[in-house]
Amino acid sequence: MKQMKQFKVIAVIFTVLLGVMIFSGCSQTAPPADTTTGGDTTATTPATPSGQPTSIKIGILNPTTGPLAGMGEGTPFLDDYFKDYINNTLGGIKMSDYDSPLPVETVLYDTESNPDKVSDLTTKLITDDKVNIIITRHTPDTVVPATVVAEQYGVPCIAMDCPSGAWLGQGDHKWSFLAHTSAQSYWDAYSSIWEAAGYKAGDANATLGWVFADDLDGTTLSPDYAACATAAGYKMLDPGLYASGTNDYSSLIKQFKDANIEVVFGVMNNPEFATFWTQCLQNNFKPKVVVIGKAFMLESQAMAIGATLMDGICNEVWWDVHFPYTSSLMGWTCMQYGDWYNQQTGLTAASPQGAKLASWEILIDALNRSANVDPDSIRQALLATDLDTIMGHINYTTTDNPNYCPLACVGGQWILQPDGSLKQEIVGNPDPSNGIPITAPIKTSGFAWDK
Repeated sequence: MKQMKQFKVIAVIFTVLLGVMIFSGCSQTAPPADTTTGGDTTATTPATPSGQPTSIKIGILNPTTGPLAGMGEGTPFLDDYFKDYINNTLGGIKMSDYDSPLPVETVLYDTESNPDKVSDLTTKLITDDKVNIIITRHTPDTVVPATVVAEQYGVPCIAMDCPSGAWLGQGDHKWSFLAHTSAQSYWDAYSSIWEAAGYKAGDANATLGWVFADDLDGTTLSPDYAACATAAGYKMLDPGLYASGTNDYSSLIKQFKDANIEVVFGVMNNPEFATFWTQCLQNNFKPKVVVIGKAFMLESQAMAIGATLMDGICNEVWWDVHFPYTSSLMGWTCMQYGDWYNQQTGLTAASPQGAKLASWEILIDALNRSANVDPDSIRQALLATDLDTIMGHINYTTTDNPNYCPLACVGGQWILQPDGSLKQEIVGNPDPSNGIPITAPIKTSGFAWDK
């Protein structure tokens, strides 16, 4: 009988222990990801036994190949440099919730200048690579699809080099933050160019020949610019949006030529402009002022079209070595940054390189103010950004548009040099109070292509 009682006691103890083991095993099973906000992007981040993550993962989207490849120039060199600067010089990112600084990792994808691929790669960065934050830059084709996906999944995203209208048109923004020029600022810079050339609103020869593609830039910006032109009193000859990537501009050129258009204005990528401009000259259509956005932002892009063909062609400039700003990260002036970049790469720094450095300044500043890698903590830090950068002061709360910071824009012109190279000069500034200097008077005659 005594043995029977001992057996029962042992059975009870075994049952209790088994229940404790089952309960303990269940409590260690992670809950399913919250897919309503895109999932828990930190749940699977590698961590130390204390719970501190081993790194901060940064996803970067860049048009390394394709028609926008010129805009992506400088990646991966610059992104690798700034990553190493954080890890080796700064000693990592210091977040208050963790015992020691965190190194950063980067996951870089080439978008191939394809908006559909941008969406797929952004999803991959979030769901497969488990990045904590995303950097996307270089035109609406790369920026807008990335920010749409970031908003869907609830992942912080720093965006630069995208006209604000294309981004704002996607609705409210909580997780993505844009610093760039507005359509109105672009327009002011463009009009400062043709006004400097002597084409003022109301002049008989100041009708603008319109050239926009049916891509995201064209469909978004052309209505905004049309409104600006109408408000300023300029007339337009609008032949309609051309098919993106077309190789035949003969109909459009004929309309411009028949109407004696002297000022051509639009937004094109580099291959499209090269084809369009070559066909203009082949058809003996030689306007006095050509102002094209997005294309040939860099010397390498302009030289790819041809030094003589680009002599006198104008575009926008939203960063240049002559801008009066200093990097919060490196302590460089714009001129010092340009000199360093040229020494390191043999290339000339232009607007896209300004955006690359500024995006890292914003990222490092925000991460160092974030308590941890939780998405909302990073988002709150970005929202509180108040920082002087290589592209000017960044504050996302200065306008009526949430998460948007406007930046300066001026007018530029490519000038053929005696050695056969091209140099971009600043020839128009609609707001001299920004401290950006005019570096040369606008050239209106003696173009190499007109000889």
